[in-house]
Amino acid sequence: MKNKIGNLMMVATIGCVMVLAATGIVRAAVTVTNVQVSPECTTSTITVTFNSSDAGNGEVDFYGPIAPWRTFSVAAGTNSKVFDVSGFPSGYYRVRLIVGDWDTDGVGFFFKGAQAPTVTNVQVSPDFTTSAITVTFDADNASGSGVVSAEVDIYAHQIQKWYNFDAVEGSNSLVVNVSNAPDGYYRVRLLVFDSCGNAWDTDGVGYFTLDRKAPKVTLIKPQDGDVLPSSTIPVEGTVTDNLSTITFVETVIMGNDLSVESDGSFEGIAIQPKKEITLRVSATDEAGNVGTAEVDLIKVHDMRK
Repeated sequence: MKNKIGNLMMVATIGCVMVLAATGIVRAAVTVTNVQVSPECTTSTITVTFNSSDAGNGEVDFYGPIAPWRTFSVAAGTNSKVFDVSGFPSGYYRVRLIVGDWDTDGVGFFFKGAQAPTVTNVQVSPDFTTSAITVTFDADNASGSGVVSAEVDIYAHQIQKWYNFDAVEGSNSLVVNVSNAPDGYYRVRLLVFDSCGNAWDTDGVGYFTLDRKAPKVTLIKPQDGDVLPSSTIPVEGTVTDNLSTITFVETVIMGNDLSVESDGSFEGIAIQPKKEITLRVSATDEAGNVGTAEVDLIKVHDMRK
């Protein structure tokens, strides 16, 4: 009789499990969606948000310079879990999320720390310009998703202008149109930002002169209307410039270079075989501006004809 009762209870128990399975009461696998890890960069905490189809327990694993993990309770529906990472060493971390039997690695990434990009090989050119300069540099070791932008500031006395650019990890060449600034001698500051907002910031990375004014050329000899005895013409004069150094002075008619002294005086010889001639002298400064002076001359032997 006892065996019969035991057999009946076993059958009843098995039948109950079968009925539960048949009616769908057996626990289904957890579904997790809309997983987000934020912010991209932090020095203190990160937040992991997700939707879970069921309540239960969860775990977050961090993989980076160290590999800690944290456990927590999960509610059915929307979950937002804040984790203190202030004690983590600086570096990049990959996030793994486990909820019940749902387990996915790489659900998000973050950078712990405040490391500014490394910027090298900064150059500003040319030294003299009438409109634009070029700033070149290399950037790497940036936080977050890398270098994203740059800012070029120029300073001259009470003048400050700034210009914003997109930038990338690696080599950058920024053409800065400075035509909206007044002429002057400028100092250049460069800022390079990563996606976390960290900035490499250095003043005095370069200098340039913005000069759009042509040199002033004054002829002392010959004078307008002078009568010359031959085709050999002695030329003397002075040249001045507001900002730049004069690179060369020449007589335009024959392309003869004239020697220029440190005080701006020049002299030389021009040769012109024509009867009535216009002697033109041009001076070029380091920015490429050209100034001229000219006089009309008559040769004496042509007047006797």
